[in-house]
Order: sequence, then structure tokens, then C-alpha cells
Amino acid sequence: MIVRKAEWRDLPEIATLVRMHYDSTGFTADVEYDAERVHHSLTLYLLASECQMFVATASSEDRSPAEVDQLMGVLAVQESDTFFSLDRAARELFLYIKPEFRGQHAGVAMIRMAEDWARSKGMQSIIIGNHPLSPPHVAVTYKRHGYREAQTDFIKRL
Repeated sequence: MIVRKAEWRDLPEIATLVRMHYDSTGFTADVEYDAERVHHSLTLYLLASECQMFVATASSEDRSPAEVDQLMGVLAVQESDTFFSLDRAARELFLYIKPEFRGQHAGVAMIRMAEDWARSKGMQSIIIGNHPLSPPHVAVTYKRHGYREAQTDFIKRL
């Protein structure tokens, strides 16, 4: 496994991972997926200095150097104000690991890269979400790496 910053060549696979993430959440009941909007947003995330995307790739012994590694996961974070203070925080926009690659620590590796990026930009904290449909081990993993639960979001379609 290799974890690195996302590159332009990764966009089609990242868009696929984002769609898989959307399909695995409860958002499908209330938020209509728009592929064009996703592509636009991903392009902005690659261009904007206040955003960063990280990918985990599955290494393959039999691939040629010209081939692109298969993406096993993606994490996008964005620099953000914090409501209660003057602190700046890195806020997770999305984190998704393909089911067949879960348990191989790709998420933890990408989170560590995001933490390093946030520190390098002078941010004081990082906020990672935990979807209610996530398996219990996800919250346990976050806690094991120094995170604490702070909030749960609710959504209602208007």
C-alpha cells in the first residue's frame, strides 16, 4: 500500500470512490447525487491551497510503471474556521475505503498524512466524521489514535 497526495490522474477513480461512499450512507434518502457537481468539487479540491486529498493505492507486483495504481481509499480535508474559537481546523470532507481493502490501515495512514498537512499549515485540530452506518470498529480506531467523540449530525429533507 502506498499513501500519497491525490493527483489529476486519480480524479476518475476518486469520483468512483465518492459515489461508492454516497451509496453506502443514509444520504441517499435526502441528498440527490450529482456527478457533475462531484467532478467540479474534486477539481476545486485539487486546486485549492486550503484543501488536500490523499489516496491509498493497492500495489500490484505485475503492473508496469506506466500503469496507475488501483485506489483503495481516499480522504479529503479542508482548512476551516472553528465556530467557538479563533482556532483553525482541518475538517474531513469525506473518507472512504473500498470494503475489500478495509482493515489494512489505509484510513489511519491517510489521516496521519492529513494531520501532518494540518500541522504544516498551523492548524490546531482536525475533525473527522463518523457516519452512523459505519461499523463500530471505526469509532474505536479513531479513539485509539487520540480522537474523541464531539458531535453527531442529523439531516432532514425540506
